[in-house]
Amino acid sequence: MFVASIVGSVWLIVASARYDDEGARLPTGRQIFGVPSQSITPAPAR
Repeated sequence: MFVASIVGSVWLIVASARYDDEGARLPTGRQIFGVPSQSITPAPAR
């Protein structure tokens, strides 16, 4: 069972390295999933 888990993990790594994730690119706008990705106001100095 342990060897099967290791072989499966290696197979997933090889398969993911072989194919590019074209459809999984994150948007480059200011929001990701409705959450702002950049602060509008700068953080206060400490």
